Amino acid sequence: MTKEQIQDLRVTDYFGRDVGAKMLDVSGDHALFSLDVEQRHSNPSGTIHGGVLFTMCDITAGSAAHSFGNYTTTTDANIHYLRAVIGLETIYCEATLLKRGRSLIVYDVKIKDADGKVYTSGTFSYFDLGIPIGEKVEDHE
Repeated sequence: MTKEQIQDLRVTDYFGRDVGAKMLDVSGDHALFSLDVEQRHSNPSGTIHGGVLFTMCDITAGSAAHSFGNYTTTTDANIHYLRAVIGLETIYCEATLLKRGRSLIVYDVKIKDADGKVYTSGTFSYFDLGIPIGEKVEDHE
């Protein structure tokens, strides 16, 4: 799928839109998203909430997985919060393909600042549902 087709698909990702995830680039092998940090993303200590970071990782890698043309669903995620994200205006999330099998797609995912400093690192896996994007998933149950 093209970047434009993935952008069209993302319109229906209401949660991702509410978070503020912005797609910068996407292909099967790679995806890059950004997030303009707002106060609503903070936890009580003033750092970006871990759930926001996890969500950004899942959205980024999931979009890359979708670019192969089928709907996917997250099967596993392992995330490491390496340092607190505080005082940044924008964060970037990058997913890089590790393996694409017949039904499993695995990505290395990192949250970075503009200088490339890594704040979060993880591995996210997706199951390819075998349903072409554009078809209704419920029609295949």
